[in-house]
Amino acid sequence: VTLLSQAAAAARRPARVAALWRAVARLYADDKGDLGAALAALARLRAEQPDEAATLRLLGDLHVRNQQWKDAEQAHLRALTLEPEAEQVLPLRLSLGRIYAKHLNNAEAAVLNLEAALCLDAGQREALLLLLDLYEAARDHDAARRTVERLLHITHEPQARGWALLE
Repeated sequence: VTLLSQAAAAARRPARVAALWRAVARLYADDKGDLGAALAALARLRAEQPDEAATLRLLGDLHVRNQQWKDAEQAHLRALTLEPEAEQVLPLRLSLGRIYAKHLNNAEAAVLNLEAALCLDAGQREALLLLLDLYEAARDHDAARRTVERLLHITHEPQARGWALLE
């Protein structure tokens, strides 16, 4: 952490600085278990580079781990507005769908983000299961049935298929 922090402070290219500070934040969060220090590392980076999609995605992910749902939502939404790289869009949409469905009680926003994730990858089982829960809670039986059909289309394990058929 110390060496990477020193390298980040000495780096001149903005992309290199951002990559190093994100690495520092990941080390603090994953290896040291210190979310506060990880968030502080990203705060330092954001003071210099406030609008960088990869940084905002990591910031949102750290807020999720810290159960700061509104902060996570804002970071992920901001990351999406910055036209992130294609491989970042799916995790952002899934995370937003989870946040809205499970923590912020915004079914409409959850459905919007989960459907967007499924447009990117129709095989996202988690997105389909969250959608199914949302449709069942809203008593939208037609949408729930269509979601189960989509789930059956991507499920090949006998036990999971049996569960989906029961649904």
